[in-house]
Amino acid sequence: MENEIKRLLKDKWHIDVDNDYWIPLSLNQYPNTQACYCDLDVFNRHVGMTKLNEILNSICLDEMIKIVAFNSVQKVNNLEEIEVGYDYFYTNKYADWVIYITHEGTITFGGYCLINKIKSEFTNLIEYVNENPL
Repeated sequence: MENEIKRLLKDKWHIDVDNDYWIPLSLNQYPNTQACYCDLDVFNRHVGMTKLNEILNSICLDEMIKIVAFNSVQKVNNLEEIEVGYDYFYTNKYADWVIYITHEGTITFGGYCLINKIKSEFTNLIEYVNENPL
């Protein structure tokens, strides 16, 4: 599972998990990829992990996969509280969507289904969201 999910993230999202980074807003070179980000504190004030878990449960019937700190890959049922100082990736086994929480305090979402669901349910968050040009 570990190698397969890393390959999918690299192929679909251009994420280099082994080097622990993703630069989604430089995706001009990947025009079929949708990503947006916002400040993690702002996201937690307006949405929070509990609501995000509800959204994920409505669009994702599979287990989630969590990747922490250069390769710790594990299956999880929900997004968990994060420990400051690490980068986290969450996705499903098909890498249909991705959530990237950075040690710098941002949260990035990738995937039309996830982004559209967040935007439709939390219109008050839209003014804080930055998107890559499509």
